[in-house]
Amino acid sequence: MNDFLNLAKFILIVLTILGCFSFGMLAITTYTTFDDFAAFVFGLLGLPLLWGGIVITYKNIKFLLISSTINGIVTSIISYENSKGTRLSRPVINFQVNEKEYQIEANTSSSPATYSIGNKVKVHYLKAAPQQAQLAAFTDLWMKSFTLFTVGGAFISISIFTLLNNLG
Repeated sequence: MNDFLNLAKFILIVLTILGCFSFGMLAITTYTTFDDFAAFVFGLLGLPLLWGGIVITYKNIKFLLISSTINGIVTSIISYENSKGTRLSRPVINFQVNEKEYQIEANTSSSPATYSIGNKVKVHYLKAAPQQAQLAAFTDLWMKSFTLFTVGGAFISISIFTLLNNLG
C-alpha cells in the first residue's frame, strides 16, 4: 500500500510541475493584452487552489485506505449562529473502540440540521489512534477538496480558454 501511495504522490507532483510549466509557457508566449494579463492572474490563483484540492484528496484517500469503519451515535448537536444570522448545526458523535469511548465533532455544519440525536452514523477511524476519526459523510470527507478543485479548475479553465481564444 505504501508503494501505491508513494507512486500516486510522485505522479501528482510530476503532473503539477508539468501543468505549471506548460501553463507558464502558454501565458508567457501570449501575454500581450489586459485580457491575457487577467487570464494569467486567474491561472496563478487557480493553481494553488487546485494543488490544495490534490493534497486534501491525497490525504483523504490515504486515510480511507488505512482506516477502519465503525458505527457511531449522534449524542448531541452543537448549534450556533453565523455572522449572517443563520442557525447552523454540527453533530457530536460517540463511538466505541476496544471498549473505550471516543467522541468527535463533524467537520461541517448545516442548516437545517442534517442529523438528530440518536441517529446511527458510520465513522472512519485509525486503529492506532481512534481519536483521529472522521464522520463517513461526503461533506466531511470530500467537500473541501471538491470546493478547491471546482474553484481552482474554473479559474484555470477560464485562464486557458481566454489565452487560447486570444491566440486565434
